Amino acid sequence: DTDGAIAGCGWAVPSGCSLGTQTRTGIGSAGVTSSVDVTCTGTVGQTFTITLTATDDDAATGTDAMVVTLANRPPDSFIDTPDSDQIITVGQSVSFTGHGTDLDAGDPTSAHEWTCLASSGLCPTGLSGFPKSVEDPGSISFNIVGQYTISYRVMDSYNAWDPTPDSRIITVNALDSATC
Repeated sequence: DTDGAIAGCGWAVPSGCSLGTQTRTGIGSAGVTSSVDVTCTGTVGQTFTITLTATDDDAATGTDAMVVTLANRPPDSFIDTPDSDQIITVGQSVSFTGHGTDLDAGDPTSAHEWTCLASSGLCPTGLSGFPKSVEDPGSISFNIVGQYTISYRVMDSYNAWDPTPDSRIITVNALDSATC
C-alpha cells in the first residue's frame, strides 16, 4: 500500500473448491504476502475463479483473481498377478492379470496394453503376440531361457496413458539336468 498499511486480506473460492493451509506475512505493513492451498473438484476442463481481496488501513480494497482449469490426471496401472517378480524353469507358465484406475470422476480406463522386453531382444513364442490389448491376458508359457520384463499400462478416456506402467521381471532358468 503506497499510502499506509495493509489491514487484512482474504481469499474467496467458488462452490466446488475449498481452502486449505493459508500463509500471510506482513499484515500491518506496506506489503503483504499471502498464499493458500486450494482444492477444487469437478470435471476435466471445468474452470474456477479464485479471488484475493486486500483491504488497507483506509478501508480501500484491491482485488486480483486467477482462473483455474481442471486438468486430466493420467490413470494408474496395476499388475494383480503375479504379485511380484518370478523365477521359473523353462517350459513353465505365468498367469497375468491387471487393472487400471483413474482419479477423474467418470473417466474409466479405455485401453489396456501389455508389452514384453526380453534380455535377448526377442520375446519367445507365446509372447510374440505382445503387445496385448486386453486387461487379463491369462497364462503365458516361457519356453526360452532368459529374462523378460512384462509391463502393463492403461489409457483413460482422454487418451492419456499411465506414465509409469507397472512391470514384472520373469527370469526363466534352464532345466536342471541333474533332475531329469
